Amino acid sequence: MFVFQITHLRNLTVRSIARIHETREPTDHPYNFRMVILLSVAIGGALGAVLRYSSGQLFSETLNSMGITTFLVNTMGSLGSGLFFGYVESRTNIPKTITAGVAVGLFGGFTTFSTYMLDIVLQAEVEKIAWAIILLSATIALGLLAIVFGLSVGRQI
Repeated sequence: MFVFQITHLRNLTVRSIARIHETREPTDHPYNFRMVILLSVAIGGALGAVLRYSSGQLFSETLNSMGITTFLVNTMGSLGSGLFFGYVESRTNIPKTITAGVAVGLFGGFTTFSTYMLDIVLQAEVEKIAWAIILLSATIALGLLAIVFGLSVGRQI
């Protein structure tokens, strides 16, 4: 379970994830607890996916076809993930079911790396190479800035 969570939290360091999770798994009934975590991740993932789909409906077809919606979702997801983990990392009393449900489920379902990559390729295929490079670079740069900012603010809450 621990490895599953690390591989799906691409915006975090292994050290911070280990620190968050090492004190939260009870030793009694580990199988039942893992099932509750999986359910938490599933519920969070469903909510994240619905939020992702809904965000696409808010924008015009032009913005969606240019990849702007995916760009905004990934930036907002990075900010939210940073805020969440900045807040959670020093608070060991937050249940593992909540951290897994929000981090892996909600933000995993909300952010759209595969859609992001598809948007880049589609822009390049219609010979908008410069725009594809701008979109690729800007998403990475703003995603990094958003997560750093979110961690900073979340640690001070």
